[in-house]
Amino acid sequence: MLRAAPHLCSLAQHAFGNYLVSKLASLPLVRPALAAAFRGHMASLLCHAQGSRVVQAFLAAAAPADAEALVSELDGRVVECALDTYGSWGVCVAYSATRAPFVLRQLSAAVVRLSLEQHGSRVVQYVLKEAGNAGIDCSAAVDRVLGGGLEELALHRFANYAVQVALRQCGAGQRDVMLGALLPRLLPLSASKHGSNVAEVVLSHRLPRPARRRGGAHLWRRRRGARGSAAAAAAPVRELRAADAAAPARRRATPRRRARKGARGDHRRKLRPFGPLAARRG
Repeated sequence: MLRAAPHLCSLAQHAFGNYLVSKLASLPLVRPALAAAFRGHMASLLCHAQGSRVVQAFLAAAAPADAEALVSELDGRVVECALDTYGSWGVCVAYSATRAPFVLRQLSAAVVRLSLEQHGSRVVQYVLKEAGNAGIDCSAAVDRVLGGGLEELALHRFANYAVQVALRQCGAGQRDVMLGALLPRLLPLSASKHGSNVAEVVLSHRLPRPARRRGGAHLWRRRRGARGSAAAAAAPVRELRAADAAAPARRRATPRRRARKGARGDHRRKLRPFGPLAARRG
């Protein structure tokens, strides 16, 4: 392994050698040598077809301190890597592994430009979603989206996804501002192939959710079908619902289970009544 250490960086960019280096990233004893080999080459590796795959595997398995040390080399080059075909995936994994503040900061500064590009839009969606789920403030990026022509972004084939994520991850105040700007334009948005996606998200945040009723029609049929007992027919719906909740859930018979029952001979349709009447009829 010591002999291969000087060649790890070149192997990571090799068409076939990158698979070996990716596998080595899962071995704790080899990670210090990989970190030393990648140091100073993170941006170039991240934008390389094979090197990006290796860096992603390493960041996913590395210790937090090693991952943060390597990702810090991307400071000032986040937008450049995010616009690259392979670098965009690497930036997503880098932020997921470290939550580096400079990644979100530089992305927020160029969020409109990134949203209009196919690979940049992927990074915007992933980073904003990760930051929102982690409770990190995304208001700077949302402010740039609001000031960058919200309707034009909502109608764009790539930027509409960034607008959807911004609507889901922003605070209540910014969401009200976005909804107030998009609701009057709901008709042209709905008539657009890409804007209709944003229109659905707008309505999902604006319309109240209907109350969910559980088993209403089913319980009504049970009450009507209880002909044998007047008490059962008059049983209140709440008691029937409580009985349903207490009873164990019945497994639905799949075609495979029905076939197994038929093979064993215990399928309900194959059983024949046994008794005097059945014997005479036979």
